[in-house]
Amino acid sequence: MMAAYNFSPPDAELVGERWEQIWQERLKHSEPWGLSFIRNREQGAYWGSRSVAPDYDRISCAVLLIEGWADWYASAELRAFQRLQSPRKVIIGPWGHYYPEERDAFPGPRIDARREYLRWFDHFLKGIENGVVAEPPVSIFVRGWQPPSLFTAEETGTWRNETTWPPESVQHEPVYFGNDGRLAEAPEEGKEVFAHRPSVGVTTGRLGLGSTTPWGMPVDQRFDDIHSVLYDSEPFENGIHELLGEPQVSLYVSSTAEIAYFAIRLCEVAPDGASRLITEGGLLAGRRRGADQDAPLVPGQVTQIDIPLRHCAYTITPGNRLRVAVSSALFQNAWPTGQAAHHSIHRGVRYPSRIVLPIIRVGRTPLPPPDFADTSIARTPEDTLPPPVYVLHHDLVADKLTCELAAGNAEQQGHNSSRYTVSNRDPAEVSIESSFFYRVSHPTLDIRVETRCLTKSDATSYTHSSTVDIKVGGQPYFHKDWTTTVPRGRS
Repeated sequence: MMAAYNFSPPDAELVGERWEQIWQERLKHSEPWGLSFIRNREQGAYWGSRSVAPDYDRISCAVLLIEGWADWYASAELRAFQRLQSPRKVIIGPWGHYYPEERDAFPGPRIDARREYLRWFDHFLKGIENGVVAEPPVSIFVRGWQPPSLFTAEETGTWRNETTWPPESVQHEPVYFGNDGRLAEAPEEGKEVFAHRPSVGVTTGRLGLGSTTPWGMPVDQRFDDIHSVLYDSEPFENGIHELLGEPQVSLYVSSTAEIAYFAIRLCEVAPDGASRLITEGGLLAGRRRGADQDAPLVPGQVTQIDIPLRHCAYTITPGNRLRVAVSSALFQNAWPTGQAAHHSIHRGVRYPSRIVLPIIRVGRTPLPPPDFADTSIARTPEDTLPPPVYVLHHDLVADKLTCELAAGNAEQQGHNSSRYTVSNRDPAEVSIESSFFYRVSHPTLDIRVETRCLTKSDATSYTHSSTVDIKVGGQPYFHKDWTTTVPRGRS
């Protein structure tokens, strides 16, 4: 999609007669983003020069951070909020990859975010004393239980103001992985063994929902629980109320492979067994000492791996359980590691595998909630949303799983399609074939842009290929192919 957009012409009505000259410069100097990603898979100067992390002190201006739990960046924005020294405020709502006032900002509830931008800019750019700096700097939507669904129009929950993140009243409480699939108050001796299965993670949904807008939300997690190691709590009573912050998992693991990925899902489980994803996280074991340090596992040796989960704000329903699910893949959101393996989770006093939960107990008096205005933009009626093609194919003979997606409209934002295939038999064999077709808005010309990408891996390399085809008035106007192959390394 981004290749198609980036190779499209500028708006002729905005830039005037030079539109085609500008377009030619763009066609000459642009290349698909996927190439740079494949060429720069290691943390280093390329990414460091493009990121505000870790040197947040470079920022001295006032910063307003706005994000949604269903998007990619909530944790990154909350980490930035924690580290910035300049005036800052963060708003985290329930939405996916949208502005919070947009007609398609699912899941709701939506707010009039433009009002918040204006108040922020009025104060910091115009010096207007409107009270914005006296307000609590953290406004978050605290989600709660509802049956998991592929499409959710409105989240269950409430808005909350806080003075810090995580709130000062949060207690970071360890819960240990115990015998018989239980979460225990103290370490219990034992271990669990599971196989690397690249197809685990089909229920986690698409972070950001960008390829299936607004579908692709996490569904009932039990389909993936079958192939995960599970640890369940007892039903919660009224003593624990909310999770606010960043859960942390410490795993003591051994593996038959040097290269492994460990994925964690934290879920709330209802009495009928329905399992809702609260948050998740994963880590390539070789990066456990830092994103720029390569530390492969020693097969058979027990190693501690600390995995931060995505930040969350969630109310636990009395009578429901918490579940920690451990696997070796997050199919829809992480590229599988390439070595077949069996992994062991070790437990006990010497190997205290556990999750540390950011807990607020009942009885705290919360601050008054934020005074957000409702947006005046009418929401897209649910019954007018065209459902995407979103299909899973399991080839039982080859034991391959394919996720097929198709969404959008070529006459509007564009039509997006892809086929993502992983092999449980050969984890190194992965491919994503994708295409995007887009009709550019122009006052007189029929301009059509089509892009195709193939990203694949085997045991030794990654390859990314891209093609851009442009037609004007039905005639070929531009065509170019790119291919990059890089060593797979320790991934």
